Amino acid sequence: MMRRFLSILAAVAASLAAPRDSAASATLSLAVTAGNVPPGGLIGLQVRCEGAAPDALVVKIAFDTNRLSVWGAATGAAAAAAEKAMIWRATEDGAALVLYAGAGEMSPGHAATVYLEAESGAAAGPGLLAISEASAATSDARALSVQAAAASLTIAPLPNRHSADTNANGRIGLGELLRVVQLYNTGAYGCDPGSEDGFAPGGADRSCGPHTLDFRPPAWTLDLSELLRAIQLYNAIGGAYHANPEGEDGFAPGLPD
Repeated sequence: MMRRFLSILAAVAASLAAPRDSAASATLSLAVTAGNVPPGGLIGLQVRCEGAAPDALVVKIAFDTNRLSVWGAATGAAAAAAEKAMIWRATEDGAALVLYAGAGEMSPGHAATVYLEAESGAAAGPGLLAISEASAATSDARALSVQAAAASLTIAPLPNRHSADTNANGRIGLGELLRVVQLYNTGAYGCDPGSEDGFAPGGADRSCGPHTLDFRPPAWTLDLSELLRAIQLYNAIGGAYHANPEGEDGFAPGLPD
């Protein structure tokens, strides 16, 4: 896999050295999909194509390695529709993306997303997500225009978190899902300020507000549909969720659009 990555990277790098061709009308834009992230949370950086899409793409992303690290990457809708494959790897000063494929053309649209993770111990405060280098070319060596502006980034606690998110990182992990299963299995729950989520399986104290998942309507018990909602949030990329007043529990799976 590494040999394949290096061979593709070398081929595309060679094409980037060719003179710029004014006939290449495509533009690549790099944009952060969420500007605020809690410690341990995810932030998405979208790669989008406008105009004629490239056959080959290399993007290098630089960021504060003391606060952010690459969690993963995913092929976007436009690239997937064209059956293009994507590989990526983390580097000391960022992440290198290679988007490549056969002869099929990719229509303009979302090509890829890189997911960055804020370190769990990262100090709160404003920061900057800067793109130090970004370039692209078509398979016939025509250089493409790239728009990559630095984006403001704030690492701060969530103003409103889901009850299942016991560590307040904007994500539902396996341990947190199992806690919801525990509450579901007891048939009822109550308040317990000393527990990880503020609740107690089988407890009778009702002095606090109900669990976020208890929405059908609040009954101090979790039913099957409410448990399935927790599983839906867990199954989102990275277990991420965001506030959404239209959601049955006030949230929605995944990062904001």
